[in-house]
Amino acid sequence: MNHRPPLAAVRFLKPGELLFLVRPTLVSTVLGSCIAVTLFYPSLSLGCICHAVFPEGKGLMGLKYVDQAVLRMVSYFDRRAIPRLDLEAKLFGGASQFGEGGHNVGAKNVSAALLALEQAGLRLAVSDVGGAQGRKLLFNSQSGEVFLKRFRNRRLCP
Repeated sequence: MNHRPPLAAVRFLKPGELLFLVRPTLVSTVLGSCIAVTLFYPSLSLGCICHAVFPEGKGLMGLKYVDQAVLRMVSYFDRRAIPRLDLEAKLFGGASQFGEGGHNVGAKNVSAALLALEQAGLRLAVSDVGGAQGRKLLFNSQSGEVFLKRFRNRRLCP
């Protein structure tokens, strides 16, 4: 028997946004070359998700940058004295929107996310990255589950 309360809210996460969720919430987002990182702390059912657009801010602050978004996510858990080794990290997105040449922002976003997670001491539990297809994600902040659907037509990527 499932004793979890029903999801309290449904939210859409736009590019450059981050949500730290203390109440059960279903978050949806759509990714092309952007990436989404989720962090989940099972003991308290705390979840966090970001939708980052660019790999790094090069000194600029902002949640649209992968490196800055991951730092901010980790800080929410650090402030609650939650051990980083107890966090479940997942990574999605990074599609190749404009070919495989030097302009592949998707691959750069994935690399930046992997580096930021490693530097934060986080272990990656699940990832679905790269390719040419966009993705739609549903993140359940209560369970940490992520449901993913790949688009058939790469033009659907944002």
